Amino acid sequence: MKVFLSLLFSITFFFGLTLSELRTDFENASKSSKNIDVLYNKLNDYSGDNQTIIAYKGASKIMKARFVKDKATKKKYFTDGANLINDAVKNDAKDVENRLIRLIIQENIPKFIKYNQNIEQDKNFIVENYQSSSKEVQNLVKSYANKYKTFTPQQLKKIK
Repeated sequence: MKVFLSLLFSITFFFGLTLSELRTDFENASKSSKNIDVLYNKLNDYSGDNQTIIAYKGASKIMKARFVKDKATKKKYFTDGANLINDAVKNDAKDVENRLIRLIIQENIPKFIKYNQNIEQDKNFIVENYQSSSKEVQNLVKSYANKYKTFTPQQLKKIK
């Protein structure tokens, strides 16, 4: 019985992160520092190879950096987060969701930080690959496009 419970706990622990849950946590993270902590704490110890989860982990680090007082620590959170997101995009270059995560982060980072060099590239990629992405990702793109004025009217026609 103990072996069964241990196995059940291990499976729940290792596979407990669902993209659906992370998507909701990511959206809620912009509402408060407490919500950022929830997302960050779920992902901080993640060491798997799911590139989308890694992109969310990077986003959580960048979001957490906003509330860190020490400049060196703030820079480390930001740099680590940006590297995780960029690596996730590089390692799974055809994934629309990773590009959307990077786009959202780059659109919302203050311009003086200069982490905005991929905005146009990511927007174009998302629009061109929208139809081949899953329904869940299409819904994320639509939701983001409806909330923010990131996409041009021509691009919006392709994703609606």
